This record gives sequence, structure tokens and C-alpha cells, in this order.
Amino acid sequence: MIISRVFNNNAIAVLTDDDLDAVLIGSGIGFGKKAGEQADAGRAEKIYYIQSDMQTKFLKFLGNVDETYLDITDEILKHASERGLKIAPQVIVALTEHISFAVQRYHDGVHLPNLMLSEIQAYYPKEYEVGVWGVDLINRTMHESLDKDEAGYIAMHIINGAENMDVKHTVETLEFVKGTISCIEQSYSIKIDMNRFETQRLITHLKFLSQRVFLSKTLDTDTTKDMYQFLIEKHAEHSRFADLYREYIKERFGYNLSEQELVYILIHITKFLSK
Repeated sequence: MIISRVFNNNAIAVLTDDDLDAVLIGSGIGFGKKAGEQADAGRAEKIYYIQSDMQTKFLKFLGNVDETYLDITDEILKHASERGLKIAPQVIVALTEHISFAVQRYHDGVHLPNLMLSEIQAYYPKEYEVGVWGVDLINRTMHESLDKDEAGYIAMHIINGAENMDVKHTVETLEFVKGTISCIEQSYSIKIDMNRFETQRLITHLKFLSQRVFLSKTLDTDTTKDMYQFLIEKHAEHSRFADLYREYIKERFGYNLSEQELVYILIHITKFLSK
């Protein structure tokens, strides 16, 4: 690998043996190096292959960012990986920018409340834990006092990267799950404990359903009609929920739930109520 640019002691751009543009991240990988020299690939802890449509932005970004923020982001992404979360390489840019701006806001005395914090804590506990870990790392490294709102924002970047969604899609998913939980509580006259394992399993299925809604992938077949009728007759509250939920999804997301989709959610609600 031939070095094409040295950003700082820990980040370099290279041309690989396969003629691909890439960025190598690793402790000391750029120290004392110059463009045109052979890269010490053994020092690389991360390698990011740069696609043509994002190359200019990525390389310009790395050339201007404080390497401390880049190191922090890299550690956060490592921790996310250790927690079993697969993150797209592009997240390094957005997350590093966010951390840089978050620290600047803190210095300017500007607090940005995270209006989705409670939903993030409840519906994405693993990602939120990464956010909390990340804020602790930032505070220790930069001697700051960022709070749990920032942990929620870091979690949103992890969610975006893990599920390949943009911020708007993430917020919509959170709202979808929150609205569904509200419909369940109202229809079945219960208060759902967000800390229960069964609740987290239900939320996982709600996230899958949300993807169908946002992608407008409707599929309704005659094979679900008997099952739908059986579920409605088995629990009187199911009929109340189905009517309320159809109305909510139509009004909020402009989507008409099919019987198949209602069967999907009713089956999981039945399992949840039986625990």
C-alpha cells in the first residue's frame, strides 16, 4: 500500500495493491510518514474503503478534524462492535462531526435536549449503553461534562449505522414503536414495563413491522383471513386494538395495514400477554 496523504499520526490515505482508495486508522501509523512511502499496514487497526461518491467529503473531513475526536469515535465504534453491533464505515464521519460539535456547544453554554431520549433508552438499550460509554470516554478524554442527552445522540448515530438508516428514518421508527406501545396499553388497559425481556422482544418485532410500513411493502393473502378471525374471537381486546391501530398507522404514516400485518402483530401481542 502506497501512502497518498498523511492526515495525522493516526490516519493516512493509501492506494491499495488493488488500486482502491482507502483510509487506514491505527496508533502511530502516520508518524514520520510522507506521501509516496510504503504504508505500515501492520499498524492498521481499521481500514475504510472510500467509495467515489463520498471520497472528497471523507478525505477533506479527515484532513481538518482534530485527531482526538477521530480517536474517540474509533474507540466508540470498537465498543459497539464488541457489543455485537455491526456499523457501516460511513458512520465515522457523522459521529466524529457530532462529537466535535457537541463539545463546542458545551463550551458555548448551549444545551440541546434530546426529545427522543426516553424512547431510545427503552427501545435501543444496547445502542444507548454504547452512547453512555461514549460520553464517559469523551468526558474523561476531553475533561468535559456532557450528559445523557448526548449519550442518546451517540446512540442514534449507532442505530443509523447499524441499521443503515438516516436520522429521519430512525426518528420515525422510534415514533412508530412508541405509538404502537401506546395503542397496546390503551386497548388492553395495561401499563407495559419497558425493562421486561418480553417487552424488548416485542419491540424487536415492531421494528421489523415498521420497515414494511416505511417501505410500503403490502402483502395480503387469503391464508391469513382465518387466522385473523381466530385471533379476534380469542381476545375481545384484539378487535379494539386492530381498529385503533389501523387508524393510528393510517393517520400518522399514511399506510393501510393489511390483515396479514395485523395477524403478525396480534400473534406477538398474544405471546406478550401470555407471559
